[in-house]
Amino acid sequence: MDSPIYDILLTLPLFQGLAKSEFGEIIEKVRFDFLTVEDGVTFIKAGDSCDGFVFLLNGSAVSRRASADGRFVLCETVDAPAMIEAYSMSGFLPVFVKDYTACGNVGVLRFDKQYLYSELYKYDICRMNLLNMLSGRIQTLESDLWRLCGGSLRKRIVRLVAGLCDSSSGSKEVRVKMDELSEILCETRLNVSRALNALADERKIVLRRGGFDIPSMERLIMEIE
Repeated sequence: MDSPIYDILLTLPLFQGLAKSEFGEIIEKVRFDFLTVEDGVTFIKAGDSCDGFVFLLNGSAVSRRASADGRFVLCETVDAPAMIEAYSMSGFLPVFVKDYTACGNVGVLRFDKQYLYSELYKYDICRMNLLNMLSGRIQTLESDLWRLCGGSLRKRIVRLVAGLCDSSSGSKEVRVKMDELSEILCETRLNVSRALNALADERKIVLRRGGFDIPSMERLIMEIE
């Protein structure tokens, strides 16, 4: 139980607060599959069945999510240690909603979600951790939805992107044409262009052909706070 891997696992949201002795009991009963994914390999694709928990143990990956019509694409960096899409584990359509591609060689751990019900639910802390993760996401999404209704255009742009992100930190990549972003925000193309250029002048975003990059989501979120 002194393995560095176990120490990493205990920092993951699902296992935080779990005693090492309790985690040792879980290890004896749950089959963990450890994988090494090479640079550039997509190890999860949107639409894949979410039949197990997936954890990023080391390194980084890029997640990519596209709107149903493919006109709006958001990419963000996921740094280890991280639990991937706990919110996709259950519900009427338990599938992953994003692609995940390794940046460099990364370590990934998987285990079948059947163990959640047969073993992990025996531990109150695991049940509470999962409930807190899911509740927190629901509350954030609801809050972001209502905040889209008011405020300046630049703040609405920031809220739109923030509401689609899994993490409020790190770099992001948004791929959307100006006309399509204008349609989403119910604004004129000129007004959207002015707002984006103002954010670019302040170095909060970097305009690209067909979209923009966000070097620091934390700094951009300060715009709406």
